[in-house]
Amino acid sequence: MLYANLLCDRNDHTLRRTSAYDALDRSEKSAMSYFFGLTIAKLLAERYVDTPWLTHFEQFERHHTIIPPSSPSRPDLVGATRGTTQRWVLAEAKGRTVLPKLAPPRPILPGGNSPKSKREELFKKAKAQLGQVTDIDGASPHLCFASAVFSERAIANATVQVEWRDPEPEDEQRNDDSRIRIHLPLDDLLRVYYQPFIDLLGADGSNTTLETVGRQTFRTLALNDVNVSIGVDTNVVTAFDDSRFSDIPSILAGIETLPAYGQQDREERVDIVFVDPFDEINKDNDDLDLGTYIGSDGIMVRVGTRWSNGTMNEDLYDRVVHT
Repeated sequence: MLYANLLCDRNDHTLRRTSAYDALDRSEKSAMSYFFGLTIAKLLAERYVDTPWLTHFEQFERHHTIIPPSSPSRPDLVGATRGTTQRWVLAEAKGRTVLPKLAPPRPILPGGNSPKSKREELFKKAKAQLGQVTDIDGASPHLCFASAVFSERAIANATVQVEWRDPEPEDEQRNDDSRIRIHLPLDDLLRVYYQPFIDLLGADGSNTTLETVGRQTFRTLALNDVNVSIGVDTNVVTAFDDSRFSDIPSILAGIETLPAYGQQDREERVDIVFVDPFDEINKDNDDLDLGTYIGSDGIMVRVGTRWSNGTMNEDLYDRVVHT
């Protein structure tokens, strides 16, 4: 999905949509934008707000106590910050093909409100969804952020941008009995987060290999069809197998990883700029190869030559021709 629909422009180090994306119909673009929104929110949450464990809120609705159970609106993602003491984070991830900054010009009737842009309306809705949850396992959310991934203009190979906001819920939202309170132990969040990776490696691990990178050892599986390898820290695998989920943050706490930038301004819009994150990670670590990323969640991702800067700089058609 990412490979086919996105390219990295080496001239200005920006992420752009490919011609394959531009050729999709409206419903297909909506689906792609939805996944872009989730993916980028997850990646940036680790880097900017030190939150590696972020997953779908809806996964906890069936087996966890949610009060009130019939609330129609809730955020997309719930997660926890890194370290030995976790704090809860909520995120609403939006994806749009085009999201103009300015409202369309139209007359304002006497006594009427000023017209709002689609962007402002989008964040207003996101704010309402984030404000629905006031209590997670007995604690108020530490951070609630809305993330939107979009392009400002409907042009070919448009630059992809992301805007984050950390809106303050209104006072009446905080005290309204209709807001959501959820019993969600950290154990359950971590179990749900790591389960897909453990399933991917397989119960017996017969198709995996052990690989040591720096001070970490990973159980790694090569996904040859997509030229990607996925690894999980063996200490995380052992803790998962022993159902010691809440031990995982402490296991990973002492491992040096790419530091988070810290919480940014409450409202910020940036182009997604790539300065080759692998180079930045690797510059002080000779144990890491180019094309390898190790997250603070103990997950390693390694991409092959199909994902090289030179290849990803090309539009999808040109990549296929040159392969």
